[in-house]
Amino acid sequence: MSTGETGQGLHVAFVGVGRMGSVMLKCVLDGGYHATLCDPSEQALAPFLEAYPKQVTVAPTPAEASREADVIEIVVNTNEQLLEACLGANGVLEGARPGAVVLVHSTVAHDTLRRLADVATARGVQLLDAMVSGARGHLSVPDLAVMVGGEQAAFERAKPVMDTYGGLVLRLGEQGAGLDAKLALNMYRYICMAAGLEATRLADSAGIGEHMGELVAHTHPNRYVGNFARLGPMQKIPEPARRKDAVLAQKDLRAAIARGESMGLQMPGATLAVELMHGLWGVPVESESDKK
Repeated sequence: MSTGETGQGLHVAFVGVGRMGSVMLKCVLDGGYHATLCDPSEQALAPFLEAYPKQVTVAPTPAEASREADVIEIVVNTNEQLLEACLGANGVLEGARPGAVVLVHSTVAHDTLRRLADVATARGVQLLDAMVSGARGHLSVPDLAVMVGGEQAAFERAKPVMDTYGGLVLRLGEQGAGLDAKLALNMYRYICMAAGLEATRLADSAGIGEHMGELVAHTHPNRYVGNFARLGPMQKIPEPARRKDAVLAQKDLRAAIARGESMGLQMPGATLAVELMHGLWGVPVESESDKK
């Protein structure tokens, strides 16, 4: 047992305790693990310090959070955030010990993942892309899907931790396989949602929009279509949160398109869906960066 291990087997670090990270962290703590947390939001950390005072400690930087950890979970949103968390000053890969397993849960570009993996390997750290899926409002945890790419030995070492929040934990292949699965899954999701938007516009213009929610739910049980065929409930979400979701959806779709192009595939549905994401969440396009 390493110096970072506890009676539960492994000591865990969490870098990022946001919407998804907080759900996963609660499962890990309920599973009896000890965790060191790093997040700039004191508000995000406070509930865990109060509810799990004997299991949780807080570190000021990702490097400090990672020093004694056997499994390091990174739950941030963008390529830039992931690179900063791992390679920036006081980043995860500065603090992680040889033999530690880093789980990248962020949906990012393959180039970003490969860049991190090269640095991790040089430092004796094992990196897995460990994508998670569970839409807002459907987080019946511990029942997330966890899609993993990377070495079998690292997967087996980290799997007990992933099992606390994963109802389906699959190693799909070598590095990048988990990310490929998440990109494909998100592309399916967002194209379905974009179809819901266009169908709703047609039905509203024809004067039958009030009936579409019931009809879609009855004929298309797929939750991506059923939940988003009617957009009214989405408008109750504050606009900044809706804008953030639209931009993140576009980021994931562009990553899927780029991955397809790298394999000689064209993605016309995903390309169209990118243009519809702001409309789906009911927010205007405000800047050129929203379009890229």
